[in-house]
Amino acid sequence: MLIISIGSFKSLEEMIRQFKRVHIEKKAKSDDIETMGWSDTLQFPLMAGVTLCGLYFGMQYFGKDAVNYLIIFYIALGGTVGVKSMLTSFTGDAFAHIDKDYLVDFAIKFIDLEVQVTLLDLVCCFISFIQMGLYVYFKNWIYNNLLALVFCIHALQSMFIGNFKNGFTLLILLFFYDIFFVFGTDVMLTVAKGINAPIKLMFPKDYSGEKP
Repeated sequence: MLIISIGSFKSLEEMIRQFKRVHIEKKAKSDDIETMGWSDTLQFPLMAGVTLCGLYFGMQYFGKDAVNYLIIFYIALGGTVGVKSMLTSFTGDAFAHIDKDYLVDFAIKFIDLEVQVTLLDLVCCFISFIQMGLYVYFKNWIYNNLLALVFCIHALQSMFIGNFKNGFTLLILLFFYDIFFVFGTDVMLTVAKGINAPIKLMFPKDYSGEKP
């Protein structure tokens, strides 16, 4: 509950900051603020299920190690956004001078993908890969939980559900999503036990540190 509360308040702060950029500072367009629509709400559990099943079958056909390496690389690369978000939330515009000019700027039109990378993005990417390297080396459950908490809070911070209807519907759909994949199949349990990456909270059975 504490994680959800912190993420929700951070989401509100982020939305207010985005609106200030649009309406006061005039640094962005209103179209740049992405909120979940009704169709996004309905698709969210479906896409989550597809991803979960993809991990499940990937572990079956390619092995747990291959899937773990892929997820760790993906988290290290995607963690760049989380590191940047946390850095700017604590320091404000202190690093704005290295976040203005794009070192990489190109678009792939047929898949509607735009890649824009600043010097600050590269710094945050380096920090993200360093922290994942530390995770792989030490495999400490406390560090695992810290990374998982950061990723979870950032994910909640980045989600703007739009209105109460979308949020309520999303919770209902995810409720049945959990029931199906946890109790109706072995997919959730198999993925949770097979993946060794900071995407879940871990607690040791023996607090002496011998075995998590």
